[in-house]
Amino acid sequence: MTMTPNSTAGHGTATSAFRQFWAADIALRLGGRAWMLALPVIAIEFLQADSRQIGYLATASTASYLILGLPAGAWVERMRKRNVMLSTAVIRALLLCSIPLLWWLGGLSFSFLLAVTFMIGLANLFYDTAYQSYIPLLVGANNTYKANAQIETTARAARAVTPALLGWAMKTISAPLLLLIDAFGHVVSATLLRRVPEVEEKLPAPSSRNLRAELMEGFRFIRNEPVLWSIALAIVFSNFFATAITTLMPVLVLTHLKLGPGSLGVVYTAGEIGGFLGALLLTPLRRYFEVGQMLAGGLLLAAGSTALVPLAMGMPDSSPKLALGILMLSVFGTAIGGVTFAVSQISLRQMLCPAALSSRVNATMRFVIWGTMPAASLLAGAGAYWLGTIPTLWLAVVGTVLTVLPILSCARYSTPQSNGRALGDG
Repeated sequence: MTMTPNSTAGHGTATSAFRQFWAADIALRLGGRAWMLALPVIAIEFLQADSRQIGYLATASTASYLILGLPAGAWVERMRKRNVMLSTAVIRALLLCSIPLLWWLGGLSFSFLLAVTFMIGLANLFYDTAYQSYIPLLVGANNTYKANAQIETTARAARAVTPALLGWAMKTISAPLLLLIDAFGHVVSATLLRRVPEVEEKLPAPSSRNLRAELMEGFRFIRNEPVLWSIALAIVFSNFFATAITTLMPVLVLTHLKLGPGSLGVVYTAGEIGGFLGALLLTPLRRYFEVGQMLAGGLLLAAGSTALVPLAMGMPDSSPKLALGILMLSVFGTAIGGVTFAVSQISLRQMLCPAALSSRVNATMRFVIWGTMPAASLLAGAGAYWLGTIPTLWLAVVGTVLTVLPILSCARYSTPQSNGRALGDG
């Protein structure tokens, strides 16, 4: 099936509206992501959580995508997307402030941490759905690859040093207080978003149709296009196994290697540097490779790099720094491949999806991407507890590598605009 590109005109990436949107994204990525590192540290070091509880925490952060991922797209489609992003940024700031407040009062518990993590994940769901649907409206469908590459490059650059700094900060000011910095980043992002001019045309609410019919329309669009369907299948399984590995990373560094939050921050920094390098390479690579080749190559590199994680755990107890170095190399390679795959599949979807379906299609893909993650986190924690960490990791690595198979059929795919210049360089 040949798809017709989204015809939304937009105004390109050289406008002040895009630059303000870009600045808001940088503020969020630079100052609003500490919670992902801080919450597991708080659970382990302040609340003595075990591997099963870390699995519960990771599950809570993504459970909303499984529960409400599909209807969120239909709901967002009836809202002003910029307003959705503004509201959820403020909500996340308030939720993040509640954790250090309760810790200071001496009433912080794991159950409260779990509840706040779920609510942050719910806000993320609506923010992400609106965000991915807003970019084509802002820049035009033919400029989405360039816009996504620019946003991802600066976001990765901004985040490249933050995990190490956050690891150091957690030793200096403690993990709970670090969340106040995170909340401030969300407030700054919301303030900048308010300056973005309104570019949306109000879509008529499809009041004569029920929610189920609207959701199925987004699903059928993906199911009837072989390329998007292959991407969806690959994402379902690759995210499941990759989430299992990611869930166990704090347990590996803090519990098994006993290296502390600073070392965990160094590991995540290696991933951010890899992601930054991958983002820098996106535009040059796009001039030489079709989008299908970038999809397949990116996922293959990411999957292969995960094999280094259980190898690191096989190092002698006397070589924790060597194990740490192997973990850094693993997340470095995974991030390069992951960024290449992610930006390629998102841009492809944005270019080819009609504007009237964008929120529903994006929500369907977010459901596919994130919907398996709660189960993966639970099973990873339980597997590490009952089977052992290394056997669980090897099972996840084998599964991750096998998930490359569905995407290999996309390697020969080319978009209607088959080179980087046509996709937004001009």
